[in-house]
Amino acid sequence: GVDSCRKITMWGVGIKRFSCDSPSSCRESNIYLYDPAPNFGLYCNGDSSCQASNIIISIGEAPPKGMICNPSMIQKEIIIGAIVFHGESSGKSTDLTINNIGCDKVIISSIRCTQISSCPDTNFRFIGSVEIKNCQTFNRLSLLPQSLESCYSSIPKLSCVYPEECSNIEKTIKNPLAGFVFEC
Repeated sequence: GVDSCRKITMWGVGIKRFSCDSPSSCRESNIYLYDPAPNFGLYCNGDSSCQASNIIISIGEAPPKGMICNPSMIQKEIIIGAIVFHGESSGKSTDLTINNIGCDKVIISSIRCTQISSCPDTNFRFIGSVEIKNCQTFNRLSLLPQSLESCYSSIPKLSCVYPEECSNIEKTIKNPLAGFVFEC
């Protein structure tokens, strides 16, 4: 419900889905999740539901002390399903960390900020081998938080269709796809 888990600390291991569906339901909380289940989903659906929260998702097991990961070894892929900020201000001023402490590769299927005001000042941090397959922000890549710079790699287009949508922003596109289109 509204404010139901506001300003609390939560821990979880092996979780399949973590949802904050009501307004301010997980606002200003500390959320620590360890080794989520395959295709895990994080959903901040309510307005301000995860606003100003600190969310840390730690995955994998560190190599034994004094050892490092061997990059020539075939890495297992650990799939995270979706990370979704759906409500208005649901991710505002939120710190979200994906901490891959193991040697395997973590793949996030999608990160979505579905409303124009879902993710202002959201800080995304990725530690270790973490790849993002799909990024969406209100159907406009130009509004993704700068901390999601990996979303600007291998994209087909960048659209700025609304008044002043792309004014005073700086984006670096890495390895644009063949036929890349910049729309104004």
